[in-house]
Amino acid sequence: VSEGQEGSLTGFVQLYPGVSTVGLNARWTLNDLFVLPQCREKGTGRTLMEAATQLAREHGVARLILMTQVENERAQRLYESLGWQRNTAFYGYLLDIK
Repeated sequence: VSEGQEGSLTGFVQLYPGVSTVGLNARWTLNDLFVLPQCREKGTGRTLMEAATQLAREHGVARLILMTQVENERAQRLYESLGWQRNTAFYGYLLDIK
């Protein structure tokens, strides 16, 4: 969670723990990164992403993973500027259950 100058929330990141059955190590899924529209372009997202990375490091997590929408180029630029690499080895699939 990131707080603004007045102590109000400006954004959050959610991490979900998991285990890689192939690597037999811990990995966390970064499922949500949200920053209030009026707080974007001010470093809040970067700060949250860096905090998530540091928390994972402190807990001995081997890998963080995330997915983002194809058209979300702003987020992709942020992730790549922080050293995240686009996964080109796997396709993602969804199944909507009605």
